[in-house]
Amino acid sequence: MNQRAGAGELDDRLVAEITTKDVDAWIFGLKNAPQSKDKHRRLLHNFFGYCAGRGYADENPVARAAKVKVIRKAPGILTPEDTAALLAAVWLVIGYVVHHLMWRDALTAFGLGLITMLRVLVLIGLLAAAVALYFTSESGKQLIAFGRDAVRETKKVVWPTRKEAMQMTGYVFAFVFVMALFLWLTDKTLEWALYDLILGWKR
Repeated sequence: MNQRAGAGELDDRLVAEITTKDVDAWIFGLKNAPQSKDKHRRLLHNFFGYCAGRGYADENPVARAAKVKVIRKAPGILTPEDTAALLAAVWLVIGYVVHHLMWRDALTAFGLGLITMLRVLVLIGLLAAAVALYFTSESGKQLIAFGRDAVRETKKVVWPTRKEAMQMTGYVFAFVFVMALFLWLTDKTLEWALYDLILGWKR
């Protein structure tokens, strides 16, 4: 602690030697607002609580220290005079901004933004018209009919049960394993016949 209390300096003292009286003298000796004193008291309470929990002190001296009276004011309501002053200040700020704003640049930016928005709307309208025109043509009608037929045929499919699906999956894995083993044996046999028997290469 860098500040001094009425009971003396607390920097060079052990934690176990500091009493509740010392804490009161230090807190109320601060030349701060009540809110700041209450904040210091809560910080000290946490610190000494930690020290007591670790065995550095027998007890927390802040637990019995006097509490700081903090007057908490309820949020007030603006009076008509305050409201008028606030509106006048806002109006002055708006007037300052408008007065120093380059109207030509503002109108140019607004015009460019409006033109860009119109271009986007026109593009979206053209795309929507093209899609609608396509689906009203013969090709579009055929595409719609094809999609409906595909959905109808999908509903007619009889899907296998879980047991049948597991059996078919097992058959596929077994077939792949047998084919891999067969190809490996064939490759090794041809390699042995070609290099060892015919060419006589010894590896």
